[in-house]
Amino acid sequence: MNRIKWFAQFKVKAFALYLLLQLFTFSLFAQNKSQTPFTVSGGFGYSNALQNNTGSSSRWLQTDFRFYKSLSFAMEFENMLFKSPGIYTEFGYPDKLGVYDNLFMIGPKYQVTSKSQIAFSVCTGFAYLIRQSSRITRDIYTENNGTVVETFDWRGLTDNRFSIPVIFESTYPFSKKITAGLRVKYNNHFSLKDTYTCGLLVGLKL
Repeated sequence: MNRIKWFAQFKVKAFALYLLLQLFTFSLFAQNKSQTPFTVSGGFGYSNALQNNTGSSSRWLQTDFRFYKSLSFAMEFENMLFKSPGIYTEFGYPDKLGVYDNLFMIGPKYQVTSKSQIAFSVCTGFAYLIRQSSRITRDIYTENNGTVVETFDWRGLTDNRFSIPVIFESTYPFSKKITAGLRVKYNNHFSLKDTYTCGLLVGLKL
C-alpha cells in the first residue's frame, strides 16, 4: 500500500506542475489572442522502452502557439508506463516491475506544408524526466549471536534528468476546430533506457 501511495503522490505533483505551466501559457494566449493561433491536443497509446521490456500505456497533453507560418512553440506533459525485468524472481517476487515516466517538454514544432488535407508535423526540444520505479532491495546482515539474516523489501526509486524527445504527427481536420490523427514519439534519455510511444490524438483549435 505504501508503494502505491508513493507513486500516486509523485503523479499528482508532476501533473500539478504541468497545470501551472499551462495556466501561464494560456494567460499569454489570452493577452495575444488575435495574433496567435492556439491548439490543445491530447491522446493515449502504447509505450515501451528499449532492451527487453514489456510495454504498457501512455497519455499526454500538449499545447502549441503558432507564431510564424509553419512554426509554433509547443509544451507537453506525458505520463507513460512500462515494465522492466525483475530480480530475485527465485524468491517468489514478480518477474516484471513497473516503471513510471513523467516528461515535461518544451520546444519548436514545424508544420510540413502540403497540398493534402492531411497535415504532418515534427517537434523536438528539451524534456525533463521524472522516472519512478519500484525495486526489490536485498539486505544481508549478521546479528549479535552470529545469525546471518537476509531480508527483501520494496523500495521506490526516483531518477530526474534531461532528455531529448522527437515527435512525429499526422492529423486530419474533421472541422475548422477539431483535428484527429496519429503520433509517434521517441525519447532519448542518454544513460537511461530510451523510450517510445505511439497512439491516437485529438486536437482543438482555439
